[in-house]
Amino acid sequence: MQQDLEVKVPFCYSGLPLEVNNPVLINFAIVKVREVKRKPKIDKFLEYFREATGFSCNIEYDIEGNLPFSSYYIYVTRKLVELAINKCEIPMNENDVKETLEMIDDAMFDSRLIRALRKAQELNLPILYRDGEDPVSLSEKEVRINLLTSFPLPKPRFLESSLIHLAGILPVEISKDSSLIQFENGLWSSLYGLPYPMNNTWKWIWDLNWASLIELLN
Repeated sequence: MQQDLEVKVPFCYSGLPLEVNNPVLINFAIVKVREVKRKPKIDKFLEYFREATGFSCNIEYDIEGNLPFSSYYIYVTRKLVELAINKCEIPMNENDVKETLEMIDDAMFDSRLIRALRKAQELNLPILYRDGEDPVSLSEKEVRINLLTSFPLPKPRFLESSLIHLAGILPVEISKDSSLIQFENGLWSSLYGLPYPMNNTWKWIWDLNWASLIELLN
């Protein structure tokens, strides 16, 4: 099985990985991927799935493409569960799927970013998300993106309350005015020492344990 296709994946359009419960803005991206028949790179997920459900199903499915790891994880894990249900006739309804994915997400990462991406996938809507609160649905347009590079997340070089507040406001403001992404790029550069993108279609995004630089293609 090898098939090229375009898929829609959620990604963190705005929001910084500070250790506070600030909101994040989740949008959807259209990316080109290739489906391949092999054990997924995140095969640990299948072990958790077996432990959570009591069912074991040998699934060989993965994708290749230039997309953020967190988006890859959200897309592939949902696909793996759907394939397991169909191939091995596992008796799970949509609510079972939702609860199982959330349980495994927290076991693997316990990340508010992953919870935000999963909620956007569940709703099939762009959202502003803050842990413990109802998400706010948005009317953002889907975009095409290309992953350029990723760096392991460094610790912030300097942080105080006004910067934390600014980082929390930006996702809300960017949902109204996308030109502010350049301002957020500056914050990424200042706090984490990342190079400032001189191309105005490039943007730093939170990508779980990485800072990823993406190109906005439209």
